[in-house]
Amino acid sequence: MPRKSAGCFPPDRARALQAMWRCRYPSWNVRSCSPCAYQDGIKKLQIGDASRIDVAWSARSVLSAADSMDLGFLPLPQRLALNYAPERIRAQTAALFALDARLGELVAKANEPLLAQLRLAWWRDELSKPQEERARGDPILDTLGETWPGEEHALIRLIDGWEQLVGAAPLPGSALESFADGRAGAFAALARLAGEPSAEEIARDAGRVWALADLAARVSDDQERQTACRLAEGQEHRFPRLPRALRPLAVLRGLAHRALLLGGAPLVTGRRDILAALRLGMIGR
Repeated sequence: MPRKSAGCFPPDRARALQAMWRCRYPSWNVRSCSPCAYQDGIKKLQIGDASRIDVAWSARSVLSAADSMDLGFLPLPQRLALNYAPERIRAQTAALFALDARLGELVAKANEPLLAQLRLAWWRDELSKPQEERARGDPILDTLGETWPGEEHALIRLIDGWEQLVGAAPLPGSALESFADGRAGAFAALARLAGEPSAEEIARDAGRVWALADLAARVSDDQERQTACRLAEGQEHRFPRLPRALRPLAVLRGLAHRALLLGGAPLVTGRRDILAALRLGMIGR
């Protein structure tokens, strides 16, 4: 029986890995190669522009509870992270990312603060009702009702956090803290839904780092960017391993850490960030 060199994949594992890459990333070309370690295999990827990556497969693979949601509007970091959600928790993860993205759109696109607050209030009111009394027809709200039972309070705090960003720049540090706490609480709730209550605090820290890094990358006010980076300084180097079910959170946490090291840069800008997301998704760090 031929020996395997240390750190190498057996031939069947290497072929399976190549097939997975071709399936998930059609624009990536994986050359035929002999069995190789992850570090060698990753060098054989020829990656084009990050904006051309086809991540629509992730939306098609979401469980039936979330099939009605259009996930094409998710920001690229969230779409990449969702690729690594196990099937048993994919619908919950997709619903959370979709709600967060929808709330972000409401805040960013509202011409008047009052209009944004009214729309956020609608989401808060609906999630405060029993599932059978909620409005029907919104795919995200319907999916949350099926996949987030008993954790609506965390989603309401997420809404409250987004509402803190409604106002004139520069926003105070307390508003940015509240926003980060809202996302952090939602990540902790996702850990509970995944059956990983022991990972709640790690997930909470991951959500906080991601929230502040994402905010720093989005805001146009330099003072707000500096405040967000400063608030993240105490946590950005904490990287306890997250359970496999929470691998999407590990991807976002890792991308956020890289962005903070660059002073609040966008989380995904090119091939190195895509490679980092691939590594984080496969091995968790």
